Amino acid sequence: MESHMMSQLMTLTESTRSYSGCLTYMPKCKGSPLPILETGDPIDREVEFVPTKAPYDPRWMLNGRQNPDDKNCWQKGFFDHKSVHKILQPWAQTVVTGRARLGGIPVGVICVETRTVEMTIPADPANLDSETKAGQVWFPDSAYKTAQAMKDFNGEELPLMIFAKWRGFSGGMKGTESVVDFVDQALRL
Repeated sequence: MESHMMSQLMTLTESTRSYSGCLTYMPKCKGSPLPILETGDPIDREVEFVPTKAPYDPRWMLNGRQNPDDKNCWQKGFFDHKSVHKILQPWAQTVVTGRARLGGIPVGVICVETRTVEMTIPADPANLDSETKAGQVWFPDSAYKTAQAMKDFNGEELPLMIFAKWRGFSGGMKGTESVVDFVDQALRL
């Protein structure tokens, strides 16, 4: 779901690497066991990144980050080091979705974006209007993205972890009914 220009610039090698990376998280066939990999990160490790009340990058909580006090150290996140692969981006940026590993076990992950994001409309480059969207709010597009990710992870038979820190819903121009419809669709899975 890249912007039009980005999809044209993506090379065959990048596409192949992206698809083959996603396949490492899925069972070989329906009903098969999950592909557990040796990652060197035990399940019972310490999570060193601590979320703050102020807006922060939720990817730091998921994947970890370079320690701000010691640039030579990595501050561990919830999942295995560099195992989080985001999906369905840059669409509906108030929700982060992806696949990750926890102790080598593949899982689907849905997380709330805590920062304000700018909404881009790539379909019409001549349209200079842009909107901002508050973080931690479920908009119709982010509710749909959540439902779509849940459906995908269910079809892939992946366990799902949701880090929910939503503070409300916003129907925006489409109306609150569409958010409720997408939330209902997500809950039916």
